[in-house]
Formats: sequence, C-alpha cells, structure tokens
Amino acid sequence: MPSAANNQVPSKINWGIVGLGDVCEAKSGPPFYKCEGSELAAVMRRTPNKAKEFAANVPGGRCVGYKDLDEFLRHPNLDAIYVSTRP
Repeated sequence: MPSAANNQVPSKINWGIVGLGDVCEAKSGPPFYKCEGSELAAVMRRTPNKAKEFAANVPGGRCVGYKDLDEFLRHPNLDAIYVSTRP
C-alpha cells in the first residue's frame, strides 16, 4: 500500500484478525505470521482468554489478543483486518 506522502511500499503489513474459530486457528490464521512481509499484530475473539491464548502462540511475542472489538480497532499500526466470522 503506497503512502500518499512518499509513494513507498511498506516492508511489512501489520494484520489484525477478528474471529478465531477452529478454521482460522488451524488454516487461515497461521499464514498471517508465517509469510514474509506479513506480521500478525492483533487478534480479537469474544470468548474470554481465547484471543490472548492465540496471541501468545504467535512467534515474536508482539501479537496482542483482545476480547473487545473497539479496543482491537484502536490497536496501533494495524494496516489491514481479516474478518473470520460466521456469516
């Protein structure tokens, strides 16, 4: 995503995930922290402690788990959000 101010492409994208169900935990979630140029910065799940448990297993120790959507959306430096909730 080029910045309007300097037209530079960021070296990495800081992702957030809303919804950490079984499919996200096993299949779609890990690529966000395993792929080059991608960092999983924050996750959100309403079930108490589930987001913090998931975040604790993300390599690097910088991922933060939230149970409140408003707090999650205020996480600094999120570039993109993947919504992994049921329709």
